[in-house]
Amino acid sequence: MIRKSLLRRYARSLAEVAREVSITDAVRRDLRVLQAVSEQVPEFLAAMRNPVVPQETKRTIVDDLSRRCGFQKYFAQFLRVLVEHHRIVHVNAIGELFDEEADALSGVVRARVATARALEPARCDRLAADLRRILDRNVAMEATVDPALIGGLRVQVGGTVFDGSVRSQLDRLKRRLAGF
Repeated sequence: MIRKSLLRRYARSLAEVAREVSITDAVRRDLRVLQAVSEQVPEFLAAMRNPVVPQETKRTIVDDLSRRCGFQKYFAQFLRVLVEHHRIVHVNAIGELFDEEADALSGVVRARVATARALEPARCDRLAADLRRILDRNVAMEATVDPALIGGLRVQVGGTVFDGSVRSQLDRLKRRLAGF
């Protein structure tokens, strides 16, 4: 298994180049397209993973895919580097790390917010503003619905989770009562 720190170096390099030439959003799009291709056409990653398939054939496949999907020149070159270093099969993991690295370079922190019901747009905007004020950073908020929370919300920022859900409060109460 390949180490995450190695994949992070690839992601950071791509994020730095993308920021330098102002194509971060386009690279995000290209990564999403490539992820969709790898999910819809499992033979793509199978061919990239197969040691019997020659490197030249893998390069040709990646070049053709880049051309057909209209990938940015820098992204297409990055894919060739991944093929050359036998890392192309990890491109989806690199894509996830790319988001983190690109956000860090632009001073943005991602907050994943889960609520029992969908938030109204006004409440969502107010929550994002509160998070910006509390964290003192720009926040990109991803809101999801998790009915198991019953009420309240759970916010994850990086590795930190702030859980103000009714479910977690009930679980704490249950543990306290079980202690008697």
